[in-house]
Amino acid sequence: MQKPMALIYSEKGGGKINVYEFGLSVTWPFSRLSLYSDKLIITVLGRTIQYPLKDIKVRRKFVIPYIGDGVLINPSHGNSLPPSIFWSLGNAKKIVSLIEQEQLKLSSQA
Repeated sequence: MQKPMALIYSEKGGGKINVYEFGLSVTWPFSRLSLYSDKLIITVLGRTIQYPLKDIKVRRKFVIPYIGDGVLINPSHGNSLPPSIFWSLGNAKKIVSLIEQEQLKLSSQA
């Protein structure tokens, strides 16, 4: 039996699934980002997408001063998962940093 991964970080915010097309988009607090040591989970109005950390690129994007900033989640080429944005209330830099740290840990274990 595989041991469940521990939750590293979680935050409520806004979100958009399928960024480059007409996708599902919501404001705070109808989205949640949850980071585990092996995956990133985005939930928008009950629709959940699990991104394997080894298969995504993240970056801070779409900064709106005094309101929030977004984390753009792009799956690797050939991956069927849609790109997403998580809107944070000022924690996007921290989220990107945490994801990159976990990705480094994963790559060093391989």
